[in-house]
Amino acid sequence: MTGKRYKLVTLFVLMLWLMFIFYMSHQPAEESSAISDTVSYRAVAALDQICGWNLKQEQIEARAKKIHYPVRKAAHMTEYAILAILLLLHLSAYRISGKRRYALSAVLAVLYAATDEYHQTFVEGRYGSPADVAIDCAGVLIGLSFVLSASRIAGRHRREHKNRLRSGK
Repeated sequence: MTGKRYKLVTLFVLMLWLMFIFYMSHQPAEESSAISDTVSYRAVAALDQICGWNLKQEQIEARAKKIHYPVRKAAHMTEYAILAILLLLHLSAYRISGKRRYALSAVLAVLYAATDEYHQTFVEGRYGSPADVAIDCAGVLIGLSFVLSASRIAGRHRREHKNRLRSGK
């Protein structure tokens, strides 16, 4: 893919993701909570089937309520891990050095997290939370750490492959 096309594609995907985060944050509290409830319930119900627990409806609902909060926070972390990765991909088209690209991706993602929490103060039943910004930051770090680890592993494999080719093995 050419440099210009890569920039446009990564910008387009990045903008879609930013709009998705905005959309999810713009839902009133009841609607947002209902989504988390549904995800939690379906996760417990699926585990019930996979593990053969044979839980009753009330037991599934009780377990789903227990994981409701962690599911919400995991969603925050996942959203921002993906955002950081998309920022990193987009910024890679601008010849920014590796460390600066990672730092800029982190800063931009954290700024978006802070503005997103502020945005929630205008949504019915929602509020901005510094704790959620911290959770989003953890997601950013997880996403960037994942890419960094994957890059290092891929680089190691490339070097080993080159060495094998040179040695004729």
